[in-house]
Amino acid sequence: MHSIKDTLTAATGLAVTFHHSFFDEYGATKVVLGYAHHGMVSAAHWIAKCATPYILKAIGRHPSYKVKVDLFLIS
Repeated sequence: MHSIKDTLTAATGLAVTFHHSFFDEYGATKVVLGYAHHGMVSAAHWIAKCATPYILKAIGRHPSYKVKVDLFLIS
């Protein structure tokens, strides 16, 4: 079920800037900058906010595990 706000966000196709910081395999900070659909950026932030505590808890329980994030950049 979608709210009126969700429907209007999707219909307008509003593009917003976003950035994402991460460390590469050498420990250097990298930043990805770009534009994306407002709803997609909001959804990504919400998922990260909800998932992060669980990921951190799992890493604490299994310190030998590693988390790998792959970025697929489309140019």
